[in-house]
Amino acid sequence: MFETGFALNRNADSNKVWNMQMRGAAAISKGKFARNSLNGIESNQGPYRLTGAENELFIIVLSGSEKVFIDGQLLTRGQDRDYIIDYNTAQIIFTPRRLITKDSRIVVEFQYSDKNYVRTMVHYNNEVYNNKLKLKFNLYSEQDSKNQPLFQDLDDDKRKVIANVGDSIQQAFIPGGDSVAFNRSEILYAKDTVTINGVLYSFFIYSTDSTKAFYRLSFSYVGVGNGNYTPQNSTANGKVYSFVAPVNGVLQGSYEPVILLITPKKQQLFTLGADYNLGTSTKIISEFALSNYDVNLFSNIDKANDKGIAVNTGIVNEWKLTAVDTGLKIISQLNVEHVNKNFKPVESYRTIEFVRDWNLPAAQILEDENILSAKTGIAKSNTKNISYGIKSFLKGDFYKGLLQSVAGNYEYKKFNLTYTGSYLTTSGSISKSNYVRSLGDFSKSFKKIVTGYKQENERNKIYNPQADTLLYNSFGYDAGTFYVKSNDSLKINFKTEVSRRYDHTVAQNDFALFSTGDIASADVSFAPMEGSIIELGTTYRNLQLKNNNIKPNEESLLNRATINFNF
Repeated sequence: MFETGFALNRNADSNKVWNMQMRGAAAISKGKFARNSLNGIESNQGPYRLTGAENELFIIVLSGSEKVFIDGQLLTRGQDRDYIIDYNTAQIIFTPRRLITKDSRIVVEFQYSDKNYVRTMVHYNNEVYNNKLKLKFNLYSEQDSKNQPLFQDLDDDKRKVIANVGDSIQQAFIPGGDSVAFNRSEILYAKDTVTINGVLYSFFIYSTDSTKAFYRLSFSYVGVGNGNYTPQNSTANGKVYSFVAPVNGVLQGSYEPVILLITPKKQQLFTLGADYNLGTSTKIISEFALSNYDVNLFSNIDKANDKGIAVNTGIVNEWKLTAVDTGLKIISQLNVEHVNKNFKPVESYRTIEFVRDWNLPAAQILEDENILSAKTGIAKSNTKNISYGIKSFLKGDFYKGLLQSVAGNYEYKKFNLTYTGSYLTTSGSISKSNYVRSLGDFSKSFKKIVTGYKQENERNKIYNPQADTLLYNSFGYDAGTFYVKSNDSLKINFKTEVSRRYDHTVAQNDFALFSTGDIASADVSFAPMEGSIIELGTTYRNLQLKNNNIKPNEESLLNRATINFNF
Protein backbone atom coordinates (compact mmCIF):
# COMPACT_ATOMS: atom_id res chain seq x y z
CA MET A 1 0.00 0.00 0.00
CA PHE A 2 1.26 3.49 -0.87
CA GLU A 3 0.00 6.55 1.02
CA THR A 4 1.00 10.20 0.92
CA GLY A 5 -0.27 13.45 2.40
CA PHE A 6 0.17 17.19 2.07
CA ALA A 7 -0.87 20.12 4.27
CA LEU A 8 -0.80 23.87 3.56
CA ASN A 9 -1.32 26.55 6.19
CA ARG A 10 -0.62 30.10 5.06
CA ASN A 11 -1.07 31.87 8.42
CA ALA A 12 -2.35 29.97 11.45
CA ASP A 13 -2.89 33.16 13.47
CA SER A 14 -5.24 34.80 10.99
CA ASN A 15 -9.01 34.25 11.32
CA LYS A 16 -9.37 34.57 7.55
CA VAL A 17 -6.72 32.05 6.55
CA TRP A 18 -7.62 29.11 4.35
CA ASN A 19 -6.00 25.81 5.33
CA MET A 20 -5.75 22.81 3.05
CA GLN A 21 -4.98 19.14 3.67
CA MET A 22 -4.65 16.46 1.00
CA ARG A 23 -4.17 12.72 1.42
CA GLY A 24 -3.92 9.95 -1.13
CA ALA A 25 -3.48 6.19 -1.02
CA ALA A 26 -3.18 3.36 -3.51
CA ALA A 27 -2.98 -0.35 -2.92
CA ILE A 28 -3.52 -3.83 -4.26
CA SER A 29 -6.62 -4.82 -2.31
CA LYS A 30 -6.93 -8.28 -0.75
CA GLY A 31 -10.17 -8.06 1.18
CA LYS A 32 -13.93 -7.93 0.83
CA PHE A 33 -16.31 -6.58 3.48
CA ALA A 34 -18.95 -8.77 5.16
CA ARG A 35 -21.28 -8.47 8.14
CA ASN A 36 -22.62 -11.53 9.99
CA SER A 37 -25.48 -11.49 12.50
CA LEU A 38 -25.31 -14.60 14.70
CA ASN A 39 -27.78 -15.98 17.22
CA GLY A 40 -26.17 -16.91 20.52
CA ILE A 41 -26.57 -20.51 21.71
CA GLU A 42 -27.22 -21.06 25.40
CA SER A 43 -23.99 -21.85 27.29
CA ASN A 44 -22.05 -22.20 24.03
CA GLN A 45 -18.94 -19.99 23.92
CA GLY A 46 -18.14 -21.16 20.40
CA PRO A 47 -16.75 -21.67 17.92
CA TYR A 48 -19.12 -19.61 15.75
CA ARG A 49 -18.36 -19.80 12.03
CA LEU A 50 -18.32 -16.72 9.80
CA THR A 51 -19.45 -16.71 6.18
CA GLY A 52 -18.70 -14.41 3.28
CA ALA A 53 -20.85 -11.64 1.82
CA GLU A 54 -22.19 -14.08 -0.78
CA ASN A 55 -22.60 -16.94 1.73
CA GLU A 56 -19.17 -18.40 1.04
CA LEU A 57 -18.61 -21.14 3.62
CA PHE A 58 -14.84 -21.45 3.55
CA ILE A 59 -13.11 -18.10 3.85
CA ILE A 60 -9.96 -16.60 5.38
CA VAL A 61 -10.52 -13.51 7.51
CA LEU A 62 -7.91 -10.78 7.17
CA SER A 63 -6.03 -10.42 10.43
CA GLY A 64 -7.16 -7.51 12.62
CA SER A 65 -9.97 -6.44 10.28
CA GLU A 66 -12.83 -7.69 12.46
CA LYS A 67 -15.18 -5.76 14.74
CA VAL A 68 -17.20 -7.93 17.11
CA PHE A 69 -20.30 -6.67 18.92
CA ILE A 70 -22.58 -8.23 21.53
CA ASP A 71 -25.86 -6.40 22.24
CA GLY A 72 -24.43 -3.38 20.41
CA GLN A 73 -21.24 -3.22 22.53
CA LEU A 74 -17.83 -3.40 20.81
CA LEU A 75 -15.63 -6.19 22.20
CA THR A 76 -11.85 -6.52 22.50
CA ARG A 77 -9.84 -9.37 21.03
CA GLY A 78 -7.50 -11.41 23.22
CA GLN A 79 -7.32 -14.54 25.34
CA ASP A 80 -7.54 -12.34 28.43
CA ARG A 81 -10.26 -10.14 26.90
CA ASP A 82 -13.58 -10.94 25.22
CA TYR A 83 -12.92 -13.26 22.27
CA ILE A 84 -10.34 -15.04 20.17
CA ILE A 85 -10.56 -15.68 16.44
CA ASP A 86 -8.99 -18.22 14.09
CA TYR A 87 -8.49 -16.22 10.90
CA ASN A 88 -7.74 -19.28 8.75
CA THR A 89 -10.96 -21.11 9.63
CA ALA A 90 -13.08 -17.96 10.21
CA GLN A 91 -14.23 -19.11 13.64
CA ILE A 92 -14.79 -17.04 16.79
CA ILE A 93 -14.67 -18.29 20.38
CA PHE A 94 -15.78 -16.08 23.27
CA THR A 95 -13.75 -16.17 26.48
CA PRO A 96 -15.22 -16.76 29.96
CA ARG A 97 -15.26 -12.98 30.47
CA ARG A 98 -18.32 -12.84 28.20
CA LEU A 99 -21.09 -15.39 28.84
CA ILE A 100 -23.04 -16.32 25.69
CA THR A 101 -26.73 -17.07 26.12
CA LYS A 102 -29.74 -17.56 23.86
CA ASP A 103 -30.38 -13.82 24.20
CA SER A 104 -26.94 -12.68 23.01
CA ARG A 105 -27.08 -10.58 19.84
CA ILE A 106 -23.76 -11.16 18.05
CA VAL A 107 -22.70 -9.05 15.07
CA VAL A 108 -19.32 -9.39 13.35
CA GLU A 109 -17.98 -7.05 10.67
CA PHE A 110 -14.80 -8.13 8.90
CA GLN A 111 -12.75 -8.26 5.72
CA TYR A 112 -11.96 -11.62 4.17
CA SER A 113 -9.60 -12.78 1.45
CA ASP A 114 -11.08 -12.45 -2.01
CA LYS A 115 -8.39 -13.03 -4.63
CA ASN A 116 -10.44 -14.03 -7.65
CA TYR A 117 -9.01 -11.10 -9.63
CA VAL A 118 -6.20 -8.59 -9.30
CA ARG A 119 -7.95 -5.74 -7.46
CA THR A 120 -6.69 -2.17 -7.19
CA MET A 121 -7.83 0.45 -4.70
CA VAL A 122 -7.37 4.23 -4.80
CA HIS A 123 -8.45 6.78 -2.20
CA TYR A 124 -8.12 10.58 -2.22
CA ASN A 125 -9.16 13.06 0.47
CA ASN A 126 -9.05 16.86 0.34
CA GLU A 127 -10.13 19.36 3.01
CA VAL A 128 -10.15 23.14 2.76
CA TYR A 129 -11.21 25.14 5.81
CA ASN A 130 -11.02 28.27 7.90
CA ASN A 131 -12.71 29.22 11.16
CA LYS A 132 -16.11 29.55 9.42
CA LEU A 133 -16.28 27.01 6.61
CA LYS A 134 -14.93 23.53 6.03
CA LEU A 135 -15.18 21.82 2.64
CA LYS A 136 -14.54 18.08 2.33
CA PHE A 137 -14.00 15.95 -0.75
CA ASN A 138 -13.45 12.17 -0.87
CA LEU A 139 -12.97 9.76 -3.73
CA TYR A 140 -12.76 5.99 -3.31
CA SER A 141 -12.37 3.47 -6.13
CA GLU A 142 -11.94 -0.29 -5.96
CA GLN A 143 -11.94 -2.36 -9.14
CA ASP A 144 -11.17 -5.88 -10.29
CA SER A 145 -9.04 -6.32 -13.37
CA LYS A 146 -11.38 -8.52 -15.44
CA ASN A 147 -8.56 -9.65 -17.71
CA GLN A 148 -6.42 -10.84 -14.78
CA PRO A 149 -8.31 -13.66 -12.99
CA LEU A 150 -6.29 -15.44 -10.31
CA PHE A 151 -8.04 -18.67 -9.28
CA GLN A 152 -10.35 -19.38 -12.19
CA ASP A 153 -9.54 -20.02 -15.83
CA LEU A 154 -11.94 -17.95 -17.93
CA ASP A 155 -12.17 -19.02 -21.56
CA ASP A 156 -14.54 -17.42 -24.08
CA ASP A 157 -17.42 -19.78 -23.20
CA LYS A 158 -17.20 -18.95 -19.50
CA ARG A 159 -17.02 -15.22 -20.22
CA LYS A 160 -20.22 -15.53 -22.27
CA VAL A 161 -21.95 -17.25 -19.34
CA ILE A 162 -20.96 -14.38 -17.05
CA ALA A 163 -21.95 -11.73 -19.61
CA ASN A 164 -25.42 -13.23 -20.09
CA VAL A 165 -26.46 -13.27 -16.42
CA GLY A 166 -26.18 -9.49 -15.93
CA ASP A 167 -26.59 -8.59 -12.24
CA SER A 168 -27.97 -12.07 -11.40
CA ILE A 169 -24.44 -13.18 -10.58
CA GLN A 170 -25.71 -16.05 -8.42
CA GLN A 171 -26.84 -17.68 -11.68
CA ALA A 172 -23.36 -17.74 -13.28
CA PHE A 173 -23.01 -21.51 -13.04
CA ILE A 174 -21.31 -24.01 -15.31
CA PRO A 175 -21.53 -27.81 -15.01
CA GLY A 176 -19.20 -29.09 -12.31
CA GLY A 177 -18.64 -32.64 -13.59
CA ASP A 178 -16.15 -34.50 -15.75
CA SER A 179 -16.25 -38.02 -17.10
CA VAL A 180 -13.05 -39.77 -15.96
CA ALA A 181 -11.60 -43.25 -15.66
CA PHE A 182 -12.25 -45.09 -12.41
CA ASN A 183 -9.74 -44.30 -9.67
CA ARG A 184 -10.14 -45.84 -6.24
CA SER A 185 -8.29 -42.94 -4.55
CA GLU A 186 -10.86 -40.37 -5.75
CA ILE A 187 -14.42 -39.62 -4.71
CA LEU A 188 -16.38 -40.54 -7.82
CA TYR A 189 -20.06 -40.77 -8.64
CA ALA A 190 -22.30 -42.94 -10.74
CA LYS A 191 -25.35 -41.74 -12.66
CA ASP A 192 -28.73 -43.19 -11.77
CA THR A 193 -32.47 -42.49 -12.16
CA VAL A 194 -35.53 -42.75 -9.93
CA THR A 195 -39.26 -42.24 -10.51
CA ILE A 196 -41.20 -40.45 -7.76
CA ASN A 197 -44.92 -39.74 -8.13
CA GLY A 198 -44.63 -40.35 -11.85
CA VAL A 199 -41.69 -37.98 -12.30
CA LEU A 200 -38.36 -39.34 -13.57
CA TYR A 201 -35.28 -37.85 -11.86
CA SER A 202 -31.71 -38.31 -13.06
CA PHE A 203 -29.08 -37.89 -10.36
CA PHE A 204 -25.55 -38.74 -9.23
CA ILE A 205 -24.74 -41.11 -6.38
CA TYR A 206 -21.41 -41.77 -4.65
CA SER A 207 -20.02 -45.11 -5.73
CA THR A 208 -16.94 -47.32 -5.47
CA ASP A 209 -18.14 -49.64 -8.23
CA SER A 210 -15.42 -49.70 -10.93
CA THR A 211 -18.06 -50.41 -13.60
CA LYS A 212 -20.21 -47.35 -12.79
CA ALA A 213 -18.22 -44.63 -10.94
CA PHE A 214 -16.97 -42.51 -13.81
CA TYR A 215 -17.91 -38.96 -12.76
CA ARG A 216 -15.73 -36.48 -10.87
CA LEU A 217 -18.01 -33.72 -9.51
CA SER A 218 -17.56 -30.31 -7.90
CA PHE A 219 -20.48 -29.17 -5.73
CA SER A 220 -21.38 -25.56 -4.93
CA TYR A 221 -23.66 -24.14 -2.27
CA VAL A 222 -26.69 -22.60 -4.01
CA GLY A 223 -28.83 -21.75 -0.98
CA VAL A 224 -31.32 -23.62 1.17
CA GLY A 225 -34.13 -25.02 -0.98
CA ASN A 226 -32.33 -24.27 -4.25
CA GLY A 227 -30.50 -27.55 -4.78
CA ASN A 228 -30.99 -31.32 -4.96
CA TYR A 229 -27.99 -32.44 -2.89
CA THR A 230 -26.91 -32.31 0.76
CA PRO A 231 -23.62 -33.30 2.48
CA GLN A 232 -23.68 -36.74 4.06
CA ASN A 233 -21.64 -38.54 6.68
CA SER A 234 -19.18 -40.88 5.03
CA THR A 235 -15.96 -42.76 5.72
CA ALA A 236 -14.59 -41.62 2.35
CA ASN A 237 -11.48 -39.45 2.28
CA GLY A 238 -13.34 -36.28 1.42
CA LYS A 239 -16.81 -34.72 1.42
CA VAL A 240 -19.62 -36.72 -0.15
CA TYR A 241 -22.97 -35.35 -1.34
CA SER A 242 -26.22 -37.29 -1.66
CA PHE A 243 -29.33 -36.68 -3.76
CA VAL A 244 -32.56 -35.68 -1.99
CA ALA A 245 -35.70 -35.93 -4.10
CA PRO A 246 -37.97 -32.88 -4.31
CA VAL A 247 -41.22 -32.95 -2.31
CA ASN A 248 -44.22 -31.76 -4.31
CA GLY A 249 -41.82 -30.03 -6.68
CA VAL A 250 -39.99 -28.19 -3.87
CA LEU A 251 -36.23 -28.71 -3.78
CA GLN A 252 -34.91 -30.09 -0.49
CA GLY A 253 -31.16 -29.56 -0.80
CA SER A 254 -28.62 -26.74 -0.75
CA TYR A 255 -25.93 -27.96 -3.19
CA GLU A 256 -25.68 -28.69 -6.91
CA PRO A 257 -22.92 -30.28 -9.06
CA VAL A 258 -22.03 -26.94 -10.60
CA ILE A 259 -19.23 -24.38 -10.39
CA LEU A 260 -20.05 -20.76 -9.64
CA LEU A 261 -18.07 -18.33 -11.77
CA ILE A 262 -17.02 -15.24 -9.85
CA THR A 263 -17.72 -11.98 -11.67
CA PRO A 264 -15.29 -9.01 -11.67
CA LYS A 265 -16.69 -6.01 -9.81
CA LYS A 266 -16.18 -2.27 -9.51
CA GLN A 267 -17.15 -0.01 -6.62
CA GLN A 268 -16.68 3.76 -6.53
CA LEU A 269 -17.81 6.37 -4.02
CA PHE A 270 -17.62 10.14 -4.33
CA THR A 271 -18.55 12.45 -1.43
CA LEU A 272 -18.67 16.23 -1.10
CA GLY A 273 -19.44 17.87 2.23
CA ALA A 274 -19.48 21.26 3.93
CA ASP A 275 -19.58 22.40 7.58
CA TYR A 276 -20.50 26.03 8.19
CA ASN A 277 -20.42 27.87 11.51
CA LEU A 278 -23.32 30.31 11.50
CA GLY A 279 -22.27 32.50 14.40
CA THR A 280 -20.96 31.08 17.65
CA SER A 281 -23.89 28.83 18.53
CA THR A 282 -25.15 27.37 15.22
CA LYS A 283 -23.50 24.90 12.88
CA ILE A 284 -24.80 23.60 9.53
CA ILE A 285 -23.57 20.24 8.24
CA SER A 286 -24.26 18.89 4.76
CA GLU A 287 -22.90 16.02 2.66
CA PHE A 288 -23.65 14.56 -0.75
CA ALA A 289 -22.55 11.10 -1.89
CA LEU A 290 -22.63 9.34 -5.26
CA SER A 291 -21.92 5.62 -5.58
CA ASN A 292 -21.23 3.49 -8.63
CA TYR A 293 -21.39 -0.26 -8.02
CA ASP A 294 -21.08 -2.66 -10.96
CA VAL A 295 -21.30 -6.31 -9.91
CA ASN A 296 -20.45 -7.68 -13.36
CA LEU A 297 -17.88 -5.91 -15.51
CA PHE A 298 -18.24 -8.53 -18.27
CA SER A 299 -21.92 -7.71 -18.84
CA ASN A 300 -23.72 -4.76 -20.42
CA ILE A 301 -27.06 -5.87 -18.92
CA ASP A 302 -28.75 -4.31 -15.84
CA LYS A 303 -26.66 -1.14 -15.74
CA ALA A 304 -29.51 1.22 -14.84
CA ASN A 305 -29.23 0.41 -11.13
CA ASP A 306 -25.45 0.83 -10.78
CA LYS A 307 -25.52 4.46 -9.62
CA GLY A 308 -27.17 5.84 -6.48
CA ILE A 309 -27.08 9.00 -4.39
CA ALA A 310 -27.37 9.90 -0.71
CA VAL A 311 -27.81 13.32 0.90
CA ASN A 312 -27.53 14.28 4.55
CA THR A 313 -28.13 17.79 5.93
CA GLY A 314 -28.37 18.94 9.52
CA ILE A 315 -28.23 21.93 11.82
CA VAL A 316 -27.03 22.04 15.43
CA ASN A 317 -27.81 24.95 17.71
CA GLU A 318 -26.58 25.63 21.24
CA TRP A 319 -27.45 28.69 23.27
CA LYS A 320 -27.24 29.71 26.91
CA LEU A 321 -30.43 29.44 28.89
CA THR A 322 -29.70 32.51 31.04
CA ALA A 323 -27.77 35.72 30.57
CA VAL A 324 -25.56 34.81 33.51
CA ASP A 325 -23.19 31.98 32.68
CA THR A 326 -24.58 29.12 34.81
CA GLY A 327 -23.49 26.41 32.40
CA LEU A 328 -27.10 25.65 31.42
CA LYS A 329 -27.70 25.54 27.70
CA ILE A 330 -30.33 24.33 25.25
CA ILE A 331 -29.13 22.02 22.50
CA SER A 332 -31.28 21.48 19.42
CA GLN A 333 -30.62 19.35 16.34
CA LEU A 334 -32.47 18.87 13.08
CA ASN A 335 -31.38 16.39 10.42
CA VAL A 336 -32.70 15.26 7.03
CA GLU A 337 -31.36 12.19 5.21
CA HIS A 338 -32.25 10.72 1.83
CA VAL A 339 -30.75 7.48 0.50
CA ASN A 340 -31.57 6.27 -2.99
CA LYS A 341 -32.36 2.56 -3.24
CA ASN A 342 -29.37 2.03 -5.55
CA PHE A 343 -26.86 3.75 -3.26
CA LYS A 344 -24.08 1.37 -2.22
CA PRO A 345 -21.70 2.42 0.60
CA VAL A 346 -18.26 0.87 0.85
CA GLU A 347 -19.10 -0.36 4.34
CA SER A 348 -22.25 -0.09 6.42
CA TYR A 349 -22.52 3.39 7.99
CA ARG A 350 -25.62 2.68 10.08
CA THR A 351 -25.42 2.00 13.81
CA ILE A 352 -24.75 -1.63 14.60
CA GLU A 353 -28.34 -2.27 15.78
CA PHE A 354 -30.12 -0.04 13.25
CA VAL A 355 -32.29 -2.91 11.93
CA ARG A 356 -33.38 -3.90 15.44
CA ASP A 357 -33.97 -0.32 16.56
CA TRP A 358 -36.44 0.22 13.70
CA ASN A 359 -38.02 -3.27 13.60
CA LEU A 360 -36.96 -3.65 9.98
CA PRO A 361 -37.64 -7.00 8.26
CA ALA A 362 -34.73 -9.42 7.94
CA ALA A 363 -35.14 -9.62 4.16
CA GLN A 364 -33.52 -6.64 2.45
CA ILE A 365 -35.98 -4.59 0.40
CA LEU A 366 -34.49 -2.08 -2.02
CA GLU A 367 -36.49 1.15 -1.70
CA ASP A 368 -35.62 4.82 -1.24
CA GLU A 369 -35.06 5.72 2.41
CA ASN A 370 -35.94 9.07 4.01
CA ILE A 371 -35.17 9.92 7.63
CA LEU A 372 -36.21 13.15 9.36
CA SER A 373 -35.00 13.59 12.94
CA ALA A 374 -35.24 16.33 15.55
CA LYS A 375 -33.79 16.48 19.05
CA THR A 376 -33.79 19.06 21.82
CA GLY A 377 -32.55 19.07 25.37
CA ILE A 378 -31.14 20.96 28.31
CA ALA A 379 -27.61 20.27 29.51
CA LYS A 380 -25.33 21.63 32.19
CA SER A 381 -22.62 18.99 31.94
CA ASN A 382 -22.11 15.37 30.95
CA THR A 383 -23.66 14.33 34.25
CA LYS A 384 -26.61 16.75 34.23
CA ASN A 385 -28.71 16.67 31.05
CA ILE A 386 -32.04 15.62 29.61
CA SER A 387 -33.19 15.35 25.98
CA TYR A 388 -36.14 14.36 23.80
CA GLY A 389 -35.92 13.18 20.20
CA ILE A 390 -38.28 12.17 17.43
CA LYS A 391 -37.45 10.44 14.13
CA SER A 392 -39.47 9.52 11.08
CA PHE A 393 -38.25 6.75 8.77
CA LEU A 394 -39.89 6.04 5.39
CA LYS A 395 -38.87 3.16 3.13
CA GLY A 396 -41.03 3.41 0.03
CA ASP A 397 -44.61 2.29 0.65
CA PHE A 398 -43.44 -0.82 2.50
CA TYR A 399 -42.42 0.73 5.78
CA LYS A 400 -43.23 3.80 7.88
CA GLY A 401 -41.74 4.23 11.33
CA LEU A 402 -41.99 6.89 14.03
CA LEU A 403 -39.51 6.67 16.91
CA GLN A 404 -39.69 8.85 20.02
CA SER A 405 -36.95 8.74 22.64
CA VAL A 406 -35.96 10.35 25.93
CA ALA A 407 -32.59 10.28 27.66
CA GLY A 408 -31.25 11.81 30.81
CA ASN A 409 -28.37 11.77 33.24
CA TYR A 410 -28.39 13.39 36.66
CA GLU A 411 -25.74 13.35 39.35
CA TYR A 412 -26.36 14.80 42.81
CA LYS A 413 -23.60 14.58 45.37
CA LYS A 414 -22.72 10.86 45.13
CA PHE A 415 -25.98 9.66 43.61
CA ASN A 416 -26.22 9.09 39.87
CA LEU A 417 -29.23 8.30 37.69
CA THR A 418 -29.16 7.54 33.96
CA TYR A 419 -32.17 6.67 31.84
CA THR A 420 -32.99 6.00 28.20
CA GLY A 421 -36.38 5.10 26.81
CA SER A 422 -38.02 4.86 23.39
CA TYR A 423 -41.36 4.13 21.74
CA LEU A 424 -41.55 2.97 18.12
CA THR A 425 -44.64 2.55 15.96
CA THR A 426 -44.45 1.15 12.43
CA SER A 427 -46.94 0.63 9.63
CA GLY A 428 -46.97 -0.26 5.94
CA SER A 429 -47.61 -3.23 3.69
CA ILE A 430 -44.96 -5.38 5.39
CA SER A 431 -44.83 -3.90 8.88
CA LYS A 432 -47.09 -3.18 11.82
CA SER A 433 -45.63 -3.02 15.30
CA ASN A 434 -45.29 -1.26 18.66
CA TYR A 435 -41.92 -1.36 20.38
CA VAL A 436 -41.32 0.04 23.88
CA ARG A 437 -37.88 0.05 25.52
CA SER A 438 -36.65 1.34 28.86
CA LEU A 439 -33.26 1.24 30.57
CA GLY A 440 -32.45 2.86 33.91
CA ASP A 441 -29.39 2.73 36.15
CA PHE A 442 -29.35 4.16 39.70
CA SER A 443 -26.12 4.07 41.72
CA LYS A 444 -24.56 5.48 44.89
CA SER A 445 -20.84 6.06 45.39
CA PHE A 446 -19.29 5.50 48.77
CA LYS A 447 -15.72 5.99 49.83
CA LYS A 448 -14.39 2.75 48.37
CA ILE A 449 -17.28 1.15 46.50
CA VAL A 450 -20.13 1.90 44.12
CA THR A 451 -23.42 0.05 44.49
CA GLY A 452 -26.43 0.25 42.23
CA TYR A 453 -29.41 -1.30 40.49
CA LYS A 454 -30.09 -1.50 36.74
CA GLN A 455 -33.53 -2.21 35.25
CA GLU A 456 -34.21 -3.03 31.60
CA ASN A 457 -37.60 -3.67 29.97
CA GLU A 458 -38.68 -4.31 26.37
CA ARG A 459 -42.02 -5.11 24.75
CA ASN A 460 -41.96 -5.60 20.99
CA LYS A 461 -45.41 -6.37 19.55
CA ILE A 462 -45.19 -7.26 15.86
CA TYR A 463 -48.53 -7.73 14.12
CA ASN A 464 -49.73 -9.26 10.90
CA PRO A 465 -50.16 -6.16 8.65
CA GLN A 466 -53.53 -7.44 7.49
CA ALA A 467 -54.81 -8.36 10.96
CA ASP A 468 -54.33 -7.61 14.65
CA THR A 469 -52.81 -10.97 15.52
CA LEU A 470 -49.39 -11.04 17.15
CA LEU A 471 -46.65 -12.71 15.12
CA TYR A 472 -44.38 -15.24 16.79
CA ASN A 473 -41.28 -13.08 16.34
CA SER A 474 -42.73 -10.67 18.90
CA PHE A 475 -40.91 -10.70 22.22
CA GLY A 476 -40.63 -9.05 25.60
CA TYR A 477 -38.40 -9.23 28.64
CA ASP A 478 -37.79 -7.66 32.05
CA ALA A 479 -34.32 -7.73 33.58
CA GLY A 480 -33.00 -6.40 36.89
CA THR A 481 -29.40 -6.34 38.13
CA PHE A 482 -27.89 -5.48 41.51
CA TYR A 483 -24.17 -4.70 41.46
CA VAL A 484 -21.33 -3.69 43.74
CA LYS A 485 -17.97 -2.61 42.38
CA SER A 486 -14.82 -0.90 43.59
CA ASN A 487 -13.79 2.65 42.86
CA ASP A 488 -11.13 2.97 40.19
CA SER A 489 -8.69 4.39 42.71
CA LEU A 490 -8.35 1.15 44.70
CA LYS A 491 -5.40 -1.18 44.25
CA ILE A 492 -7.71 -4.19 44.29
CA ASN A 493 -10.55 -3.89 41.77
CA PHE A 494 -13.63 -6.06 42.03
CA LYS A 495 -17.16 -6.27 40.69
CA THR A 496 -20.02 -8.57 41.61
CA GLU A 497 -23.49 -8.78 40.03
CA VAL A 498 -26.71 -10.67 40.63
CA SER A 499 -29.41 -10.48 37.96
CA ARG A 500 -32.71 -12.03 36.93
CA ARG A 501 -34.37 -11.87 33.53
CA TYR A 502 -37.94 -12.83 32.60
CA ASP A 503 -38.49 -13.61 28.90
CA HIS A 504 -41.97 -13.53 27.37
CA THR A 505 -43.19 -15.11 24.16
CA VAL A 506 -46.45 -15.07 22.20
CA ALA A 507 -49.28 -17.32 23.39
CA GLN A 508 -52.96 -16.92 22.41
CA ASN A 509 -52.35 -13.49 20.87
CA ASP A 510 -50.71 -12.16 24.04
CA PHE A 511 -47.45 -12.43 25.95
CA ALA A 512 -46.81 -15.32 28.34
CA LEU A 513 -43.79 -16.11 30.50
CA PHE A 514 -41.36 -18.34 28.59
CA SER A 515 -38.22 -18.52 30.74
CA THR A 516 -36.42 -17.14 33.75
CA GLY A 517 -32.67 -16.65 33.75
CA ASP A 518 -30.56 -15.99 36.86
CA ILE A 519 -26.93 -14.90 36.67
CA ALA A 520 -24.40 -14.38 39.47
CA SER A 521 -20.87 -13.21 38.70
CA ALA A 522 -17.78 -11.99 40.53
CA ASP A 523 -14.50 -10.58 39.19
CA VAL A 524 -11.40 -9.39 41.01
CA SER A 525 -8.03 -8.11 39.80
CA PHE A 526 -4.97 -6.80 41.61
CA ALA A 527 -1.32 -6.08 40.95
CA PRO A 528 1.03 -7.80 43.43
CA MET A 529 3.98 -5.92 41.94
CA GLU A 530 4.62 -3.30 39.30
CA GLY A 531 4.02 -4.60 35.78
CA SER A 532 2.18 -7.72 36.99
CA ILE A 533 -1.52 -8.50 37.35
CA ILE A 534 -3.73 -11.31 38.62
CA GLU A 535 -7.35 -11.59 37.44
CA LEU A 536 -9.95 -14.06 38.70
CA GLY A 537 -13.56 -14.40 37.66
CA THR A 538 -16.56 -16.69 37.82
CA THR A 539 -20.06 -16.59 36.28
CA TYR A 540 -22.99 -18.88 37.07
CA ARG A 541 -26.24 -18.99 35.06
CA ASN A 542 -29.44 -20.93 35.68
CA LEU A 543 -32.04 -20.95 32.88
CA GLN A 544 -35.51 -22.20 33.80
CA LEU A 545 -37.98 -22.88 30.99
CA LYS A 546 -41.64 -22.52 31.91
CA ASN A 547 -44.32 -25.02 30.80
CA ASN A 548 -41.74 -27.14 29.01
CA ASN A 549 -41.58 -30.86 29.69
CA ILE A 550 -39.30 -31.64 26.76
CA LYS A 551 -36.12 -29.62 27.35
CA PRO A 552 -34.68 -29.58 30.89
CA ASN A 553 -33.45 -26.48 32.66
CA GLU A 554 -29.88 -25.48 31.87
CA GLU A 555 -27.07 -24.53 34.23
CA SER A 556 -23.70 -23.20 33.19
CA LEU A 557 -20.54 -22.18 35.02
CA LEU A 558 -17.63 -20.19 33.60
CA ASN A 559 -14.37 -19.69 35.50
CA ARG A 560 -11.24 -17.88 34.47
CA ALA A 561 -7.84 -17.10 35.94
CA THR A 562 -5.22 -14.87 34.34
CA ILE A 563 -1.77 -14.39 35.87
CA ASN A 564 0.82 -12.16 34.21
CA PHE A 565 4.23 -11.55 35.78
CA ASN A 566 6.95 -9.34 34.32
CA PHE A 567 10.43 -9.89 35.71
